[in-house]
Amino acid sequence: VNGDGDQEAKGFMNINVYPEAAVDVYERGKLGTLTTASAGDFDDEDLIDLQSHVLEPYQPGSQWLMHRRSWAKCLKLKDSEGRYLLDAMRLLQNGVGPQLLSAPVRLGGDMAKPSGNSYTSGLLPIAYGDFRRCYYILRRVGINMIVDPFTKKGFIKYFMYTRFGGGLRNFQGIKRLKIQ
Repeated sequence: VNGDGDQEAKGFMNINVYPEAAVDVYERGKLGTLTTASAGDFDDEDLIDLQSHVLEPYQPGSQWLMHRRSWAKCLKLKDSEGRYLLDAMRLLQNGVGPQLLSAPVRLGGDMAKPSGNSYTSGLLPIAYGDFRRCYYILRRVGINMIVDPFTKKGFIKYFMYTRFGGGLRNFQGIKRLKIQ
């Protein structure tokens, strides 16, 4: 998710590869980014705003992508009376899997995580969108092999590799949350 396209796939969270655009404006080559209302953290309203900025054609296949510690922060969100907004155990017991605002949650270790109880300004900890339709992964068929009989006498080394790449093909179906 953080690759720069040089010897790795282009990650959609890398701000240098896909600069941010206003979340409600489509610009080719720029990815919609919503800034949180409060500094250093996000709240339930930020998540609702982020989800609502993904266009309707992409909503049915959309899912959340975040680090497990960001998911833990989502689980700790409470209403005005101190009740938790999410009941993750009930969802897991019913075989639904983790969900947030009726959309599946995918956990990614490469996503930004909080340091302690807050985030550093400028981090992009959460993404929401239809990744299957908007992000592509290209993998060249086959494995290439190089034989090296010269490095060590009496032994043969085999180097095997495959080529791949990836990047965004649709900038409207994925949105990112940026910490103020």
